[in-house]
Amino acid sequence: MTKSTYLFPFLLCLLGCSTTAISQEALSKYIKNEDRFNAGIVVGTNIAQIDGDYFTGYDKYGFVGGIKGIVRILPRLDFNMELLYSKKGSKIPSGNKVANEFVKDRIIDLTYMEVPFNFKWLTRNRVNSMHLEAGLVYSRLIDQSVTELFEEPDRKFFYASIVEEFEKDDLAAMGGVGYTWNNKWTIHGRFLYSFTRFYQDEAFTEPLGYSPFALPVEFLRNYQVSFQLSYTLF
Repeated sequence: MTKSTYLFPFLLCLLGCSTTAISQEALSKYIKNEDRFNAGIVVGTNIAQIDGDYFTGYDKYGFVGGIKGIVRILPRLDFNMELLYSKKGSKIPSGNKVANEFVKDRIIDLTYMEVPFNFKWLTRNRVNSMHLEAGLVYSRLIDQSVTELFEEPDRKFFYASIVEEFEKDDLAAMGGVGYTWNNKWTIHGRFLYSFTRFYQDEAFTEPLGYSPFALPVEFLRNYQVSFQLSYTLF
């Protein structure tokens, strides 16, 4: 069991303590009782890549969506906790060509349940305003698969051979910017950088004489750009 396995219960406990403190002190000073807590729905798309696969680009698209809870701390500052279904991964060239161009036909497909904890700050105290976001994201890998189609049968390295070794827990930093209007609708872009590596080869040595399309990997780490639309229910 990894250290990050214990992180999620700790974060939930921290959220509960923070919410209690906020509701008893800060909220009573600045926010009306009926405006203190809220909820919303989130839908959008991820554009992902993986560090460690030789940076093949942000071209793995996937759905992201779920729900969020909102604690209003100040008129321009919210604390948000979300529960999201999130698809990410990477597309990697195998060396196969179509019309004399290499195609990215090695696909790492990862499905996570994400729990972002973040602060949202409106740049102006108005119903329509730009906003900034920052926080942490805990993710749990719930499904993974690898697609690899090769013309050469003697290839030595396959991502499929390591897929069962992928770590389940992931912790990332998140930052973003967006726009909120009517205090209901929000559109934003986020960038996520994972602190943790979901695969690590402790015995890795630099290979000699490998094809650039068949290189083994030392580690794998998620990178993600996300574009989302959310709606506040109350």
